[in-house]
Amino acid sequence: MKKTMFLLLLILGVVHITHAQMDWMNPTTRGKFSIDFYHPDFDSKGYNAITGLYDITFQTTLASGSAVRIEVPFCNFSYERNGFKEDEFALSNIYLGFRMNNNDEWFTDIGLRLPTASDDKFLANLIGGSADYERMYAYGADVITGSIMVQRHKIMDKGSYMGFRLGTSVSHFTDSEVEDPTDLWANYGVYCGLDLEKFGASMGYEGVVIFTEDGNISDRHLSTVEVSAYLKHDRIRPGLFLKIPMDEEISNGMGKVIGLSISMSY
Repeated sequence: MKKTMFLLLLILGVVHITHAQMDWMNPTTRGKFSIDFYHPDFDSKGYNAITGLYDITFQTTLASGSAVRIEVPFCNFSYERNGFKEDEFALSNIYLGFRMNNNDEWFTDIGLRLPTASDDKFLANLIGGSADYERMYAYGADVITGSIMVQRHKIMDKGSYMGFRLGTSVSHFTDSEVEDPTDLWANYGVYCGLDLEKFGASMGYEGVVIFTEDGNISDRHLSTVEVSAYLKHDRIRPGLFLKIPMDEEISNGMGKVIGLSISMSY
């Protein structure tokens, strides 16, 4: 039953490795704190504006030039229509990771997403999975996920940059009643952008390939186009972002995900 609920996150269009939204297209090992808010724009009405994913990221630099990262996702389900009202708020699966900057262009992320999501907060975690569907394993109860991601980020002339990343994740259900508890994923992304003195913008294409489901080989693929823009004021970066699902099973029920982000480096 728990795995069935988890797999519903794969088909939220008819009823998701580490990254804060704008962070994966601007990787760094500098100390930083950021908050992202993702609001899924469902076709059906009744979802309040506060419905969405609240992702808090903390990163601190080590002496070696690497960094320790913590991501704490919270999900909120707030719905009211035709006399029906439902509110649910939940902590999802916390990420603990280690980021290495191998040289000026190469980054490696290794991490573990802990099974901190509650099985009693299914509606809220569904919202998290719909807002961040390319890493849906972050929002399933009793799921522990290990991941490794390699990224190249190349800075070019006049503030422009481009890059790609590739990695894999393994999700394992801790509930002994779940048959075939382990699933394998591949994650990838390509992007480009501008980082000017007072302003920045980026565009990326990100996806996940699900190799196994319920013990069987799978070719399920989910992807999204993402655009973001931000202002730069000293060490503070407020920004906006937009995610557009590229798969019919998602876009049938949700046209886009819109969001706000603010980060502070130190």
